[in-house]
Amino acid sequence: MSHSRLAVIIILGAVCVFPSLALGQQSQTPRQKQAAAEYRLGDASWAEGRPAEALEHFRKVLKLVPDHVKAMVDAAWLLACVPEEEPIRDSREAVALARRATELTDKRDVAALDALAAALASSGAFEEAVATAEAALRLNPPGALEDAIRSRQEIYRRGYTYIVLDPR
Repeated sequence: MSHSRLAVIIILGAVCVFPSLALGQQSQTPRQKQAAAEYRLGDASWAEGRPAEALEHFRKVLKLVPDHVKAMVDAAWLLACVPEEEPIRDSREAVALARRATELTDKRDVAALDALAAALASSGAFEEAVATAEAALRLNPPGALEDAIRSRQEIYRRGYTYIVLDPR
């Protein structure tokens, strides 16, 4: 096959190869390319400790590609988990974005459920946050992520929010 990138999808045990679905496919629209660039800028801004700038980039991604789940999840984390003195903290928006991400993924995305749990705790809905973290754990996340979710779940169970003091 002459394609340099292939997407492999496993559906009910069958492996299917779809060259046109490959990540980084050349047929991305200009809008998708711009969204990908904005997402990378947001990711870099967050990693460098500039949450407001990161949020601005993630919001630009969502204007370009409204159903961009990863941007929703990352924006929800920022809005819910920055220290309370940060002006961008907004639990209500965090919950809305994380709920939308979980809906788009049929509640089968660990990251979206984890972000929703954090957003719910941030809004004071601790019981729902504990239950949402449990739903994420039922999806069997890999070891380190499972440990992190369990730790956050215990924080929610005690009636506290999860605050990110250091960027990822």
